[in-house]
Formats: sequence, structure tokens, C-alpha cells
Amino acid sequence: MNHGSSDLPPSRAVWLVVLLALCLRAAWALWVPVIPQSDSAMYHEFARSIADGRGYAYPAGNLTAYWPVGTSAVYAGLYVLFGQSYTVILLLNLALGVLLVLLTHQLAAHWFGPKPALFAALAVACWPLLIQFTTVLASELLFSTLCIAALWLFLLKRSSAARDFGTGLLLAAACLVRPTAIALFLLFLVFLRQSERKRIVLLRCSILFVLASLMLIGPWTWRNAQVFGTPVLVSTNFGPNLWMGNNPDSNGGHREMPEDKTSLNEVVRDRYFRALAFEYILADIPRYIRMSIRRFVDTHSRETIGVAWNSISLERSIGDKGVYALKLISSAYWWCMALLAVAGTFVLLRGQRLLGLLHPLVIMPAFFIAVPTLTVSQDRYHFPLIPLVAILAGVPLASLLARRRSDRLAAG
Repeated sequence: MNHGSSDLPPSRAVWLVVLLALCLRAAWALWVPVIPQSDSAMYHEFARSIADGRGYAYPAGNLTAYWPVGTSAVYAGLYVLFGQSYTVILLLNLALGVLLVLLTHQLAAHWFGPKPALFAALAVACWPLLIQFTTVLASELLFSTLCIAALWLFLLKRSSAARDFGTGLLLAAACLVRPTAIALFLLFLVFLRQSERKRIVLLRCSILFVLASLMLIGPWTWRNAQVFGTPVLVSTNFGPNLWMGNNPDSNGGHREMPEDKTSLNEVVRDRYFRALAFEYILADIPRYIRMSIRRFVDTHSRETIGVAWNSISLERSIGDKGVYALKLISSAYWWCMALLAVAGTFVLLRGQRLLGLLHPLVIMPAFFIAVPTLTVSQDRYHFPLIPLVAILAGVPLASLLARRRSDRLAAG
């Protein structure tokens, strides 16, 4: 379903939506001071370590690859250029928020035309979680923007070596932020296969993806080999994360590792917990399926992490009841958009039979849903779904408003 143009310039209305997005995020940043907590505090400490020339290390000085390096490396670059101030992170998040609105609009216009695209852009501009993450140091906003930027470049620009290599760089950068993006290389080749039958083009794209990955990820993998004595592609947290969601005491979500294992070499620890998790999974497959359903519900039943990671600042201004109300508003927005996206998916698939299941708006959401469902759950793990959900939600919204307008004209 392609009703738009790959080079459709944003209209005046779209620029007004972009301005709205910028104003909402700026207003939030003025109201809510940055107070890093939980993961945010660690991203700041890692970035400081890199910027100070101590390498990617914990505050105690021990080098690590447990957390993917991408987000902290970006922050460190900003710290080196502009000083170690949260202001530069705020400006980065403002830029990412605006860029995500524009990219969402362009993709939606490409598939569904200008009106659904405008609604999709407006949904992203006003999305509470995206606004709340303006004052959060985290990987989610950067990762989602990189993924959507890669999709925009790959689908909307004319096939060329430059396009394929640029897409590879964006996907490789996303991998350094979150290693799950590795699977997107294969998914993008599936997208290419639908429109390109020449094997030489597929081969060229595959080679350029590999070259881009070697250029961007290769040095980090080599660094890890020097630190740990064995190559580590991106990070050493897959085993612990899989174990957190799959062990006898797990509720499907995050939990702390046993203290007697935290001092192990990170590679050894990763392998240990990976083996432990797979042993638990394979011992009782029906139980794993039940836990997967529980993880799915836990990941998608709410949208409160943006409030939680700003809670110290928010509690000072609006108290516990205000924080609770914000969590309800954020979750209600997510539920409404998710339901509209389900309706949009039915519109997308209508009449396309099995071919529709290969559409990027089906495959990519399915992938982002599968990752936390099969491993470990938390509501922040559905963050990459947001622009895709907004695009799908724009379809029934535009249809509903067009129908109401027709009814009014008919009645008049």
C-alpha cells in the first residue's frame, strides 16, 4: 500500500506539528529538571569515563562491555565537545524527538498518503512517553530514531550503493545502542527482496551491510577481545537478561544477579547465565510459553517508565498523586494508540493475503514485540514500537474523521 511519494516534502501543517513537538518537549524540559536515576545515572557515569579518557568503565575503573556502548559513546562525544552538562543531552533529545516526528510522517505518507501521515506525526509529537524521555538519559530514544531513520533511508530513497551503505551504518549504530538490531539487517534484506528481483542488487546490499558493520562495530569487537581475551560483538548482557526472565524465581521482568556471580569475568558470566536460562527453558516448554505470555502482557500493559525515571523531579512539584495521574495518562494514551494500530493493521492486511505479512509495518512490530516476550519484560521495551504504532494508528483516525466530515456534509 503506497499512496505517497518517496520525496514528498512536509507541508505547512506538518511543520506546525513539528513546532508543537518542539514546544511540548521544551516545556517539559523547563518544568522537569534532569535528575538521573536507575539506568540514566549509569549512562552518565559511562559517558564521563569515556570523555575523561578512562575508557568504557564503571566508576570503580573496571572496563566493561555489559551495557551496549553506543548511547554512552554519543553522550561522551557531546561531553568532550560541549562540557559535561545535562543541557547537551537535553538538546540531543529535543533534536531526536523532532527528527522522529518528521521521519514518522515521511514513512506514513509513503504508505498511506498525507492525511494519515499528518495524524501519525501529531500522535508522535504529543506522545507522553516521548515527551517525558526528553529529560531522561537512556538508549530508547536514540535507538528508535536510528531504526526509523534506517527504514526511511532504505525504503524511500532510490536504490544505490550509497543508500545501502548508509542504511548499513545506521543499523550498525543501532546495534551499538541495542544489539537486538542485528536482526534488522536480515529483515531489511527481506524488504529489499520484495521489490528487487535482481540477485546482484541483493548481493551488493548484503556486502555493503557487512562492510558498514565491520567499519562501525569491528573496532568495538576488537577492543572487547583485548579486554576479555575473546571477541564480544557488542555486549555481554544477553545471558543475564535471558536468565532474569527465565529462572525458577522469575516474574518475567528484571531482577538482580546473585552477588557471588557479579565478580566473574563478564564473558564467563554471560555464558554461565545463558546456559542456565536455556536449561530452564528446555526443561519445561509449556511453562516457557506461559511465561512468554506473561512477559508480553507485562511489556505492553502500561507505559509508565518515562514518569518513573523522572519521579524524583516530579514528586517535588506534583507529589505522589500527581505522579500516579501522569502514569495513568501515559498508559491511557498508549492503550488508545495500540488499539488504533490494531485497526490500522487490519486495514493494511485487507485483501493482501499472505503477502501483507511481509510488510515492514507487520514484520518490524512483530520483531520488537517478540524480543521482550521471549527474553525479559519491562514496559520500556515496547518503546521502538511507538513510531510504527503511530503510523498504523493514523490510518483509522484519518478514515474516521473523513467519514464524520462526509456525514456532516450530507446532513447539511
